[in-house]
Amino acid sequence: MSVNYGLFKSRFKKTIADAIYNEVLAKSARYYHFLGKENAWTDFLSPFIPSQDPTVGDIPGAPSDDFRYELHVRRDILTAKLITPSDVSYVVPRIDWVSGEIYDMYDDAINPSAPAVSGAIRLEEARFYVLTSEYNVYKCLYNNYGAVSTYEPTGTSTDPFVTGDGYKWKFMYTIPISLRNRFLSNAYIPVTTALKAPFYSDGEIVSLSITNGGSGYINPQLIVTGKGYLKDNPYVIDGIIITEPGFGYTTAPLITFPSPTVISGSEDTATGEVTISGGSINTASILLPGYGYTADPVDPIITVEPPVTGAVNFSISTPVLEGDIISYAGNFYEVPVGGAGTTGTSVPTHITGTEVNGTASLTYIATQAVLEPVMKKTEADLEPIMGSGGEIIGVIINDGGTGYTEANIQIKEDATHPPTSTPDSTYAVIEANFNVGNVDTLQATVEQLAVPGTIDAMMVLDGGTGYGAATVTVRGDGQGCIATANVVGGKVHSINIVNPGYGYTWTDIVIGGGGTGAIVRAIMSPIGGHGSNAVDELNANSIMFYSSFSRDVNHGLNVTNDYRKAGLLRNLKQFGSQNRFNEDLGTGCVLITGTFDKTKLEYDMLIQKQELTPPNYKNYRIVEFTDTQILVSVFNNFSILPDDTLVTPEGYNIQVTAVQERTIDQFSGDFLFLTVREPFAPSEEQIITIRTVLTV
Repeated sequence: MSVNYGLFKSRFKKTIADAIYNEVLAKSARYYHFLGKENAWTDFLSPFIPSQDPTVGDIPGAPSDDFRYELHVRRDILTAKLITPSDVSYVVPRIDWVSGEIYDMYDDAINPSAPAVSGAIRLEEARFYVLTSEYNVYKCLYNNYGAVSTYEPTGTSTDPFVTGDGYKWKFMYTIPISLRNRFLSNAYIPVTTALKAPFYSDGEIVSLSITNGGSGYINPQLIVTGKGYLKDNPYVIDGIIITEPGFGYTTAPLITFPSPTVISGSEDTATGEVTISGGSINTASILLPGYGYTADPVDPIITVEPPVTGAVNFSISTPVLEGDIISYAGNFYEVPVGGAGTTGTSVPTHITGTEVNGTASLTYIATQAVLEPVMKKTEADLEPIMGSGGEIIGVIINDGGTGYTEANIQIKEDATHPPTSTPDSTYAVIEANFNVGNVDTLQATVEQLAVPGTIDAMMVLDGGTGYGAATVTVRGDGQGCIATANVVGGKVHSINIVNPGYGYTWTDIVIGGGGTGAIVRAIMSPIGGHGSNAVDELNANSIMFYSSFSRDVNHGLNVTNDYRKAGLLRNLKQFGSQNRFNEDLGTGCVLITGTFDKTKLEYDMLIQKQELTPPNYKNYRIVEFTDTQILVSVFNNFSILPDDTLVTPEGYNIQVTAVQERTIDQFSGDFLFLTVREPFAPSEEQIITIRTVLTV
């Protein structure tokens, strides 16, 4: 029987989190927080019974994960706010440094057989980092064999340091106030990298943002212009200029292009063809643009010899015979019958007929054609990913090029979407992201100075016996690690790291000194080194989405009503359209203008459209109102039209004169998260802040 094991690595979770995070940054998907349900949980239109006696308070029951319940939630959506790139962050569980605690240490071999001090059986579950009172985050590289921590780590040294309790710490980063305000909570701390991918890309386009996906596209092309180019193929030959068409051609000659000068192993010399008319080159075109040319290829001028053989260069005062072919400055001459003699002291210049040169005669027969290749700079190769509504929902970077500091991305198709400087909402807008991050920060310095493959700690698995002055020999694929052993009672008690070395991915620690049985294991840093990538090193598999609804309006009105639902949606569509909703703020409410007495209205009042034949069954609920306008939620998805009459429970009529429809289709997009709670409302003193944490 065969044995087969499989294992999903923790990194797989991080990959999923990265995909979601990058969707927000690239705007290839649009995530929205929503607020909903303005009416009490005891209302008869609520889809479930409150979990407590209604007399106790306006308290919800637990939501259910079924489609019917989802429809009720969607129906209650009043407003939706876009989560921008600055509103999303990786987060990890908050672990505050507290004196008297024992913290885990970074260990490359935590597993069920060798758990951490806390009992964690995986590194991602271990308590090996701390947040200090100065909002600094430190990584524990050595915990002195599970000692109690009594010295709070401080400082921002780029090198690991040891505190008085024997702990070795590595400064990772300081949480800036901008991240603290949004993402620091009692349960989580934000994690970020100071240097972004463009910092390391040498001008390669590695990140794009879709500001607007547009609509109605069928087969668009993404045309990039900028200072960059394809690394191994900076230029191609895009055309041919006929500088001199020549004369004397009977068949189309072969064109010999210059060879590429970029040494990449993939060079390909350009090829082309010409046509002949009246003995001259009439047209010239490129067959193959070549691969690997620089801006100025060697010998950029192409000379095309006419079908003349045996030509010699013209020389003054030189005898010539009948039938000799003489060339000068690209022109060719033949000595005719009876024209033998000695050339004169002036060079021939005529391009028709026969002229005497000295005592010889020279008949013009041909001119060498001269062609000039047109060099074209290459650009990054981008490919759009299309959505169902003809919108661009993503971009594949086939080749991001190199050397870009800026880039203009033009979406080109046909007359329906020609390039324009004043596009409307149907035109896609895509931008290249060249944000290299916070280069001039402590964290950026930590990331750049991180040393791959260091050994900052060694664990004694067995102290052995009979050791005097034990020696430590480090065998491995790195170099430079120097360590000494502490011996107590003939046993190896602990190891001191004198120099952590660098470049280790494999080690074998040999203990010498006369004893036997000591086993020591080296703990190697992550591949990039401690501090190179805090997001990866702290195993940030959670993402926090943040939104603040403090000053947002709904159809222009400030809503002072309360809410009872909040959640997360992805890729909403426009109301009444299959196109994706691209605005920052959307509403699921209808704003009506009409004639009414506002003293007859109340918050949460259920109003109905007056039907020609009762009963009235189209329900709407008042969210906000002024003297002339009423903002209503639409309970059962029926639209309101001008000239409709709405009726209050007491029979008071509201005559509608104008309508502003919903901007979002609440029944579209991916429904990702929901929270139900007791009423909450904005005010001048209170800001509605939503933090949603997704843990993979």
